[in-house]
Amino acid sequence: GLDTKKISAFRDAYNPQTRKRDLLFIGRLIDKAELELLVHALAAPQCAKVTVDIIGYGPHFPDLQRLAQNLEVAERIRWHGSIVDEEAIATIANQCKIFIYPGSVGLSLIHGFAYGLPAILHDDRWTQMPEIAAHQPGQTGGEFEHGSAGSLANAIAGSLAQPHQLKVFSENAIETVTASYNVDDMARRFCALVQSFEGQQK
Repeated sequence: GLDTKKISAFRDAYNPQTRKRDLLFIGRLIDKAELELLVHALAAPQCAKVTVDIIGYGPHFPDLQRLAQNLEVAERIRWHGSIVDEEAIATIANQCKIFIYPGSVGLSLIHGFAYGLPAILHDDRWTQMPEIAAHQPGQTGGEFEHGSAGSLANAIAGSLAQPHQLKVFSENAIETVTASYNVDDMARRFCALVQSFEGQQK
């Protein structure tokens, strides 16, 4: 879980029709992120105007930057590097419409939901991290065929074309992390587990 109360204090009201940026990625630039898929998706005709903000750093950064230049999409990607200050993250997240994670998503998903961002994730749930349980395609966002840049491009373009649906997804995302997947709920469940063991010992 994350301290979603702290994040929600920085969250702006969600209106995809007035937000200037499209996609937000939060996470380390490593193998499991599969971020090269997103760069390839940006080069697809249906994503010709899509912008991406990337918060995070890792060993894949030079290769990803080079790929973006080769595919002529570099001007539509903002590389923010590693940011740990939540207020600074909020200034970026509150400009974006959708949280995106092409690979195996973990706590980054909860972070995106806490900002009210619908998610686009791949459809192979068995290769995802446990936090995938928070995402319900058709309720908190969309999905694409794992490993397919074309499918990802279609999912991005289709989602951005339906702002009213995105607003519903945003409300559902906030409701999800308000009810669970946060430190308060994690603490309650941990205490309940400890108490159950105490009861067995008696």
